[in-house]
Amino acid sequence: MRKLQLIAATAVTASMLVGSLGGVHVAAAASNHALATATVAAAVAPARDATPAPADDAQVSTELLDDLLTGLASGDTAGYVDDLERRIAEEPAAADLQALLGLSYQQLARETADPSYYSRAGAAYVRAQALDPAHPIAATGQASLSVIRHQFSRGVELANRALALTPDNATAYAVLGDALLELGRYEQAFRAIETAAELSPTVGTYARVANARELVGRPRAALTTVGLALQLGRGVPEHRAWTLVEGGNIALRAGKEKKAARMYRRALREVPGYTHARAALAALAASRGNYREAVREYRRVTKRLPLPAYFIALARSRDALGLHEQAAAAFERAEAIIRSQTANGVHTELALAELSLARGGNPGKALALARKGFRAAPNTGAEATLAHALFQNGQCRRARAHSIRSLRLGTRNVAAFEHRSSIETCLGNDRAAAEWFERARA
Repeated sequence: MRKLQLIAATAVTASMLVGSLGGVHVAAAASNHALATATVAAAVAPARDATPAPADDAQVSTELLDDLLTGLASGDTAGYVDDLERRIAEEPAAADLQALLGLSYQQLARETADPSYYSRAGAAYVRAQALDPAHPIAATGQASLSVIRHQFSRGVELANRALALTPDNATAYAVLGDALLELGRYEQAFRAIETAAELSPTVGTYARVANARELVGRPRAALTTVGLALQLGRGVPEHRAWTLVEGGNIALRAGKEKKAARMYRRALREVPGYTHARAALAALAASRGNYREAVREYRRVTKRLPLPAYFIALARSRDALGLHEQAAAAFERAEAIIRSQTANGVHTELALAELSLARGGNPGKALALARKGFRAAPNTGAEATLAHALFQNGQCRRARAHSIRSLRLGTRNVAAFEHRSSIETCLGNDRAAAEWFERARA
């Protein structure tokens, strides 16, 4: 248990994370959604020190895990999916293969940003559970898919159902933690994340601990945990590259630009041309005022991985250069992609609110969407968006109340600091406005 002792010695426990605080969230929590599939891939086997499963069940779990990791570690997820589909055609009653296909579709969605793979994954899990209603991997995959689709209450329900089938299922605990974070149930979330890391120290579970440490205002400790995550063997290259990018993002938010750049470049060595790393370098260029470089890089990124966030970043960089018509086109692409996600079962109210605020559209519409998104996911990240929307609608006192709650743990969130400064200015609190402006620049 040497690795578990390492994390116990260097990472926060649930009680250390929560203490008497009511909860916290940050924009970085989007990493939890992207890591959901990673942890399903890496932690679905029984914990090494758990009570052994019956021999047949343990053998099946180990064989499935080996099959999945071998397929994903090859770097050719599409080829692995083709192989699984061929094997299923030969053995249509194999619940195990259907469950693996669902997980692999989720990985393809990560790699391609094609939301139709979510629907395919869901259908594969349904087929697996029709063949075997108690299939633990299918049950956990369904929970993970619900979180990815922002169906967080459903994710909690399904993760608990998976835990009822396999009580030592680290992946189900990790997914449960993800869903609870988004619902603003932080004490329970941190306990679930801690349990997942204790049961199965993997890149995915350690990355969640790192995210939790940043949430509670401990970026240096978060980076230490990222380092531990990367010591856990090779695993799936894309998952390691993602963790490096997330570590770089933590470093950047902590004001460590050089360290962030090193981690992004290391991710590119891990997976040459890795799109998320290139997007991170584009964001770094934009933060330094080099918008032309940012536009060049974001154009390459969006051609390979058409995510709304990257089109919005491209639009903002174009706006900074005075290329307003091109910026508008990028915003339109972002909205079209979000609408496609909606059609594939993703709850997108908050994403649409953020898009509307970014492009300076209808503030009333943005506020309505932000309120709906916050009701569905009452975390502090959503509350920060709601505060900004209220400010844009001239409701500065209400905006300030929500801003206070969104920043209550001391997480470093530069955008929220800047918005708070604007809110204080709106209320005539010039000294407070200056203080928040300085915090954003620190």
